[in-house]
Amino acid sequence: DAPGDPLYFDRTRGLTVDTQNRLWLAATAWGSLVAENAAGEQLFNAPVWPGEDSQPVDVAIGAGDHIFVVDANLHKLIRFDASGQRLLAWELTPTNTLDAPHLAVDADGFVYLSEPEDSRIAQLDPTGERVGEWLLMSEQGAPVKPIGVAVDGAARRVWYVDTAFGEVGYVERPVGE
Repeated sequence: DAPGDPLYFDRTRGLTVDTQNRLWLAATAWGSLVAENAAGEQLFNAPVWPGEDSQPVDVAIGAGDHIFVVDANLHKLIRFDASGQRLLAWELTPTNTLDAPHLAVDADGFVYLSEPEDSRIAQLDPTGERVGEWLLMSEQGAPVKPIGVAVDGAARRVWYVDTAFGEVGYVERPVGE
C-alpha cells in the first residue's frame, strides 16, 4: 500500500516524483495538484485552476523543478514553479478526457507533450515553449492518436502509445537539439 490519503488516489491519472523525493499527483477528481512526502504526509494541495472545473490528468517535473500539468477539461498545459505557484499556461487542442494529452521529461529538461487530436508529439524547451513536433502516422498512412508518452534517455527515443491502432511506437532523437 502506498502511503498518503487514499482519497486523493481515487481517479488520479498522473503522478511523478521530483528531485526532493516528493510524490506529485494530478488529482483528477479533485481538480488539484497534490504533493506528499515519502511518509505520505501532504505537503501541498491546491486547485490547478481556481474557480474552474479542472481535470488534471498528468504531471511532470522539468528543469529547475518546474511542474507541468495537463488539464483535460480546461484544455491547458500549465507550468508551476517548485513551490506550486502557477506561472504560465498554454491552450491545447480540445480532446475528451479519456484521450487527454500526457507528459514526459528528458534528462536535459525538455518536455514532451502528446497531442492526441492533432496526431503529434510536441517537444517543449524547459520553460514550456514549443521547439519542435512530430506528426505521427500509422504504417498505413493514417493519423495515430498518441496518448501516453515516455523518453528513453540512453537511446534518445520518444515512445508513445497509440489508441487509434492499439500500438506502441517511437520517434528518433528530439527535434529541438
